[in-house]
Amino acid sequence: MIGVLLAFVSSVMWGGSDFAAGVASRRADVLRVTAVAYLAAGAVSLVVVVIVPGVWSPEAVWSGVVAGTVSIIGFLAFYLSLVRTAMGVATAILAASEAVVPVLVAVAWQGQSLSLSAWVGVGIAVVGATVVGLAEGGQPARATWWSAGLAAVAGVCFGVAVVALDAAPTDSGMIAPGLEMLLGVVVMPLLVLLVRSSRRAGRLAAASGLVESTPWQPRSTVLALGAGALIAGANVVLMFALRIGPLAAVGVVVSLYPVTTILLARVLLAERLNRWQVAGIVAALTGCVLLGIG
Repeated sequence: MIGVLLAFVSSVMWGGSDFAAGVASRRADVLRVTAVAYLAAGAVSLVVVVIVPGVWSPEAVWSGVVAGTVSIIGFLAFYLSLVRTAMGVATAILAASEAVVPVLVAVAWQGQSLSLSAWVGVGIAVVGATVVGLAEGGQPARATWWSAGLAAVAGVCFGVAVVALDAAPTDSGMIAPGLEMLLGVVVMPLLVLLVRSSRRAGRLAAASGLVESTPWQPRSTVLALGAGALIAGANVVLMFALRIGPLAAVGVVVSLYPVTTILLARVLLAERLNRWQVAGIVAALTGCVLLGIG
């Protein structure tokens, strides 16, 4: 139960990060927002790695590198999917595909067994998160197979990142999540530099929607830094959840962050919730409870 609760806290922090990054991206290009967020996440992660004792080993390093690599791919794939897909649809596909990966690995590879109530919780939670995304208001969805596939790829990448962090040795402390964030600190600025220095790369980034001509605003910096700090914090809490709770349950609950994003939009941006979103939120929370009990 404690592991599921920590996973829920991590999902709330992830949802807050997505909300902050989303608002920042309305005023600045996505690539720079992501790069600034990673800088903040890397700084926080570095402090955590120093404070929390851990044993360095090849397994811990590989866990962090794999998690960092697939997370970067996941972020870029998700943002690219938003070019031709409504955010709600992309988020729904992302949440569903992300939740499936840890469950499959836990059951098929690690031999974990789930009770009937836990399996029901998995189904209800995934359906709830999917409904929350699909029921999002705004412009009608313009999903294509390409963009929907990118959202699914992003979800699988994030799910693999959870599995990779779970594979880190128990005595490694916060080394793996720290390396995950620090890898982004290295790669994302290099991507920004490539886009700025290469005309061809710049044209590709502009065509994909990763960069725009919108001038950078100070508020975007604050929001991006806040998003990065929340990402780092979410990863720390996730590691504690993985140490305490089973991978399958933790992986499903942590993928419910779209619920937090939608609720923050309701509270802070006065966006209305329709009845399907309310039903999806209730289902997602009910699934969390069943997973905790099971």
